Formats: sequence, structure tokens, C-alpha cells
Amino acid sequence: MLSYFADDVALKLDSCHVFYTPNVGIRGVSSYEHNFDFLFQRSANHPTRFCQAPNRFDKDAVKDIMFGWDDTKKDPKRRDSRLIVIGDDRQTPLQRGALTAFRNYGVTVIPYSKLEERAPVELAA
Repeated sequence: MLSYFADDVALKLDSCHVFYTPNVGIRGVSSYEHNFDFLFQRSANHPTRFCQAPNRFDKDAVKDIMFGWDDTKKDPKRRDSRLIVIGDDRQTPLQRGALTAFRNYGVTVIPYSKLEERAPVELAA
């Protein structure tokens, strides 16, 4: 049975009492629909945050996620939105090349091992 990392992330967010909307589809300026694993609502302290929790954290994931994000954020309504990627570091460290690529694009990366510590500050309203 295939396990989805996003399901494990959702359980951790629930245990941290962080509220989110799961599995959100957004149409980009290309008119393609892009799916985001989580959406964290805008608040007085934070912009709207879109979040991906990919099963793999590698070059292909970077390309897939960044195309969807670039297409999504070009809509003027989402100009101030941010992208967060939660990486699965439970068995192996996050791939350095993918980590560098996301950071070079201004994407916040949260390793799963730090999620409990960082979620209440960065993801809660």
C-alpha cells in the first residue's frame, strides 16, 4: 500500500493544533490546475501560505513544484503569497541540491524533523 508523506504531515499538523485546508486546487495563469497539499490562511501575522509535502525531495520534485508555484503566484491576487515545502528527512537527509534550488527561489523548506517546532510559529495563524 502506497503511503503519502502529506498524510503524515497532516497528522503532525493536527497534533500541533495548526489549522489548514488540505488538497487545494488552484488555476494558474497558464489555465492549468495545480494541486497544493495544504493551504494556510492569511492572517495579521502571515501572508497566505501554499504548501507542498512531496513524497520525494529531489530534482524532479523541484521542477514539478516550482512550475506549479510560478504559474500560481503570477496571478495578481496571489502576489504576496508564499510557498513552503515540507521535506521528508525521517530516513535520509534532505537532498542538498533540491534544498539549495528551493532556497534560491525563496521557498521556505521545513524538514519533517523540525515540523513540530516550526509549525506553531510559521504555519499557525
